[in-house]
Amino acid sequence: MRKMKKIALATALTTIALGGGILATNSVSAQSDILDKLSMEAGMSIRMGNPEGLRFTAKIAMSESEMTSAGIKEVGTILMPADKVNGTLEYNEKNGTAEALLIPTEKYAQSTEDACTWYSVLVNNGETGKFPVEFYNTPIMGRAYVKYSDGTYKYSENTVTRSIGYVATMETLNGGTSSVITSIADATIREIAVKDNYLVGDTAQQAQVQFGGQAIEAIEGVTVSVVWSVEGDAVSVSQDGVVTPVKEGNATVSATVSVNGGTPTTVSKSVSVALRTTEVSETYFAVRRSDDNGNVVFNDYTYTLTDSNVTSLTIGGNEVATSDYVVDGNTLTVKGNAFTGVDTQANWYKAQDLVVMTATEKVKVTFGKIATFGVTKASDINVGNVALAAPLMKAGGWEDGARTKDVQNGKSWTGYFILENDIDFGFEIIKHNASCENTGVAGATGFTGVFEGQNYAFKNFCLYDDNNSFFGRIVGGAVVENVKFINFRTTGSSRWHSNFGLFDGCYGNVRNIYVEAVADDTSPVLGVFKGDATLTNSTIKVDCGALAYNAENAGNGVFKGSADMTGTTIYTTYPVDTAQAKKATVVRWAGDYYTTKVDAEDGSIKDNDAFAVQVEGALQSVKLYESVNSATDITAKATQNGNTVSVNVNDYIGKKGVTIVVKTDKETKAKTLDIATYAVDDMSDMTITGTSLTKARFLQVLHETAVNNYVILANDILCETMQTMQTGGGCAQAGTSVVKNSATFDGRGLMVDNIQLYANIGAWSSIFGYVDGMNINDVSFTNVKGGTGYSYGFFGHKSNVILTNVFIEGTAGTKSSKDHTALLGSFAGYCNFINCTFVVRTHTGDDVSTLQRALRSTDGRTCDFSTTKIYTDYDTPTNFTMQKYSIAEWDALNS
Repeated sequence: MRKMKKIALATALTTIALGGGILATNSVSAQSDILDKLSMEAGMSIRMGNPEGLRFTAKIAMSESEMTSAGIKEVGTILMPADKVNGTLEYNEKNGTAEALLIPTEKYAQSTEDACTWYSVLVNNGETGKFPVEFYNTPIMGRAYVKYSDGTYKYSENTVTRSIGYVATMETLNGGTSSVITSIADATIREIAVKDNYLVGDTAQQAQVQFGGQAIEAIEGVTVSVVWSVEGDAVSVSQDGVVTPVKEGNATVSATVSVNGGTPTTVSKSVSVALRTTEVSETYFAVRRSDDNGNVVFNDYTYTLTDSNVTSLTIGGNEVATSDYVVDGNTLTVKGNAFTGVDTQANWYKAQDLVVMTATEKVKVTFGKIATFGVTKASDINVGNVALAAPLMKAGGWEDGARTKDVQNGKSWTGYFILENDIDFGFEIIKHNASCENTGVAGATGFTGVFEGQNYAFKNFCLYDDNNSFFGRIVGGAVVENVKFINFRTTGSSRWHSNFGLFDGCYGNVRNIYVEAVADDTSPVLGVFKGDATLTNSTIKVDCGALAYNAENAGNGVFKGSADMTGTTIYTTYPVDTAQAKKATVVRWAGDYYTTKVDAEDGSIKDNDAFAVQVEGALQSVKLYESVNSATDITAKATQNGNTVSVNVNDYIGKKGVTIVVKTDKETKAKTLDIATYAVDDMSDMTITGTSLTKARFLQVLHETAVNNYVILANDILCETMQTMQTGGGCAQAGTSVVKNSATFDGRGLMVDNIQLYANIGAWSSIFGYVDGMNINDVSFTNVKGGTGYSYGFFGHKSNVILTNVFIEGTAGTKSSKDHTALLGSFAGYCNFINCTFVVRTHTGDDVSTLQRALRSTDGRTCDFSTTKIYTDYDTPTNFTMQKYSIAEWDALNS
C-alpha cells in the first residue's frame, strides 16, 4: 500500500554547503551499500498540484524502518545550476556552495513497504503559469542525498539535468494540454513583444517581435515553427516577425506556433497606428506687414515638412483652399490672406491652430494669437511730416490713407498689432500733424484695438510741436501693453499744453509699459488721461529738460488728467499729484548725472575721465540736445577707441537734462543726464577730512575761479547719528574765500538730514561761507542743530545768494553772548529767495525778545521775498518781507 507524507518545507532562500557539512564526495562508512540504493529517477515533470512547479525525483530502495536502522535522518535533492549560470541562481567556486535563490525547494515523500521516493519541486514563485522568463531555458541539475544522524552526507552517483522549457516542450509533444503546460510552452517558444502604438512611416522604430528569453533549448528531433499573420491593413508583418506600420488604423498581429507539426498554439496582439504628430508652438502670427515701399502686404507663414505630400490644411478648424498654400519641395508656404478669417476681434486673445495633414505626418502649429499687423520698422509709426503713419493706419482699416475722408466716414484704427523687434528712430522727430485730442497715429476717431509690444522697445525719438503725440487718442476698451519707450524727449512750440506725449486723450487701458523720457517743457510725457483710463503695473521715469526747470507749471511734465495707476511706480524730478495718479507709487527721482571731477584716493579732487559710451560700429556723429529742437553737434569733441566713444563735455557744465546722442553706422545710443563739476554723495564731501585741507571738498570746487562750477547732491545724505559739518567756510568777505556768482549748488530735490553746524569758539565759520551771487536750489536740510560757538549758519557775513526751492529746518545755536548768531546766516540786500521755506526753532533758555538767531540783515536794505515762508519764534529783520509764521503754526500744519 502506497502512502504520501510531507517531509519538509524549505525557506525562500535554500543554501546547501558542499564543502562543509555536505561533502563533495561520498564518505566511506559501514553502510557502503547505500550508494547502490540511492538514485535520481530519470526524467522530470511539471507538477500540477500543490505545490506547482518543476519536479525532480530522488529514490532510495529502502523502507522507512530500514532507513531508521541505518541511521538515515533525511533524504532529499540538492538543486544547482548545471553550468554555474549567473543570474538569480548562482554558483560560487571559492567556497563550494550552491544556492537556489528566491525559488524554494519543497520536499514530498512517497513510501512503499520496500522503497521511499522523494519529490523535490522547484516551486513557481508567482502567478500560475508565469515562471520567470530567465529560468525557462536554464538547465537545473538535481542530485539525491541522504543525511545521517552524525551529520554526514552521501550523494547519488547519478544526476538529472532539465529545464522548464525542455519539460514543457516534451509535454506538448506527448499531447499535454493543460493550461499551465500551454502557457509555459507559449512563453518559452516565443513571446510577442509588439508595441501597442506605431507611427506611419516610422522606419527607424519598426518593432521586431522578440524571443521571450533565451533561445529554446535544442532538443534532438524537435522542430518548432512560427507563422506570422495580421488582421487589418494598418500594419504588415514579415515571416521574420518584423512589424511595419502602413497607415492610420488598428490591426491584430498573431504568431501561430506548432511543435513537430502538432496542434498549433496562436498568440495575438492588438496594435494601433497613427500619423506622426509634430506640435509646434508659435507666440503669434502677423497677418500683414509693410514692405520696403510702405505698402501693406500679406505676410506668409513657412514650415519645413518631412513629407511633402499634403492631403489637407486647416486654420482654426476651417479648410484652406489649395490656392492659399504652396508646397515647394518640403517647404510649406501658407499665404497670409488664409488667416483673415481668424484675425477678428473675437479671436484676438484665443490660440489658433494650423493643422497640416500629409500621407505620413500631422503637423499642428498653435499660434498664441493672430495679429492684424506686425510692426517691424520706424516707417510703420512715422513717415515724416505727413498726415499719418500710412502703413500702420492702412492695416487698421484706413485703406487710402486719406484722413479727411476717414473722419467723415467715422472710421477708427482697430486691429491687433504686434511689435516684432526693437525700433530705433535715431533721435528723429515724430510729427503727425493732427488736431488736438486726435493726434498721433490713431487718427481722428482713435484707436480701438490692441497694441502688444512683446516687451520690445521704441527707442531714441522726439515728439515736437503743437498737436502731436505718439499714439493719439486711445478709445475706451482699447489696450496698449508690454512695450518700452526709451530715450525720448517731448516738447511743444509753446510752454503749456501743445504736445501730448505718448497718449492723447487716453480713455483706454495702458499696462506693463516702461518709460524713460525727458520733458523739455510742460508738455506731458505720458499724455492726457480721461474717463476710466488706466496705467497699471508700469515703470515710468521722467526727467526735466532745461526749459522744464524754468517752467511756471512744471508739474504737468509727467501726465495730465487722472488715471488708475495700480502697481505703477513713477520716478520723476517733477511734483506729481497722487490724487490724479491714483494708487501709484511716486518716487522723487533726481535723474542721472556725469561729473568732470571726482574724489582721488588721498581725499583730494581729481579730473574725471571723459564721458564714455559703449557702441558697436564706426562713429558717425555725436550731438548734445538741450531740447527737442536744439541740438549741438559735438562730434569734434569725441574720440573712438575700439568699442568706446569718449566725449569731452567740459564746455557744458551746468547743463541739466541734456541728451547726448552717439550714432555709429550700426546703432544709436542716447543718454540723458545733468553735467556737473562735482557730486556730493556722503558726509565726507561736506566736512574737512585732512589737515592739509582748508575747506570741505564741495567748497574746494565751488571756490575755483573756473566759470560755471556746478556741484550737485548725488543722493540723500541721511545720517543715523548727528554729524558735524566742519566745512572751513569763512564768514566774512575776504578775497578768495568768496564763492563767486558763477557757482551753483544743486540739490536736485534731495536732502541732507541730521547735521550740526560747526563753530569754533575762537573763529567764525559757516557752511557755504561768504557768497556773492551764488545759486542754491532744490535742496532740503532737515534736523539741523546750530553751532555752539561763532557760527553764521549756512551763509557768512553780507552774503548775496539766490535760493530757489530751498528748505531748511532746525534749531538755533547756543552762543548766548552774540545776538547776531543765526541758523540761516547773514544776508545783504541783493539776495533773491524764491519759493523757499525756513523753519527755525529756539533752543532752551533763549530770550526771543533780544536774540536774532533765525537770519540777519547786514545792510538794512528792503527786499521782497514774498514767495518765501519762515516759521520761527525769533525776531527777524523787518526789511525782509517774507511770510512769517510761528513754530506753533508749523507744528499745527504738520500734525
